Amino acid sequence: MRCMPYASLIAILFCTFGVSICHAAPVKIMSLGDSITAGYNGSPETELRGSYRQELGTLLSQIGIDFDFVGEFQRGAGDNDHQGIGGYSIERMTAEYGPAVNLYQADYTLVLAGTNNHFAEPNREYYEETYRDLLQMVRDNAPDTSIIIATVPRFGYDRAPETSYWTESWVNERNDVRFPMMNQAIYDVAAEMGNITVVDYYSELDPTTDLISDGVHPNLYGHQKLANLFFGELSSQISAIPEPSIVFPMLAFGVMSTIRRRKRSAQA
Repeated sequence: MRCMPYASLIAILFCTFGVSICHAAPVKIMSLGDSITAGYNGSPETELRGSYRQELGTLLSQIGIDFDFVGEFQRGAGDNDHQGIGGYSIERMTAEYGPAVNLYQADYTLVLAGTNNHFAEPNREYYEETYRDLLQMVRDNAPDTSIIIATVPRFGYDRAPETSYWTESWVNERNDVRFPMMNQAIYDVAAEMGNITVVDYYSELDPTTDLISDGVHPNLYGHQKLANLFFGELSSQISAIPEPSIVFPMLAFGVMSTIRRRKRSAQA
């Protein structure tokens, strides 16, 4: 019996099992959140208009990762797409971001949410419910996305212009009670839902050096720290995915070995 040409058989196997031999497409990344994600324009440092995304893009490019930031909105230089709106609470993100999450089908979704929920009375069940709803919304609309969520950072004690309610005790209550309660809810919900990575921005950001004068939004150093946190997880997860250029020779070698064994058996 005549054997099928090797190349034809390999091609059929690749088509059958859905293995692509083309170069991988750019990794799609959605930054989802509020004004920290969008890039707050309240600082003379114009580079902050791109938020942590500009620094993250630089870090990814330096190690050769081909990426595409995605989202409905644009701000900053370079690849400036994102999914962040200033002033948005967790609930508003859950209610309004679903269509965009569904449209773009990002490979990775980077979440920072909760700063605008600080006025709500601290309640563990409330925080867990709101984060669960948000993360489930992302998962329902983009089932294959990998979610990386950052904990909520602290406020600064000094604020310009001055605000009557922005007192030391008011800030302490948020930094020491509300935000830690939010962040514990993030860890608990991530563990409950599974396959969600948490990065600790709360511990990484120093409110005395990493915020602009409003005491809320990160300065360049604060954005760099968040970029580094997300980069560490992204680079680790992306590098764990074999490139088609690696998968193809491995599968082809296995196919060819199987063919040779069968030929030897037929000749015996």
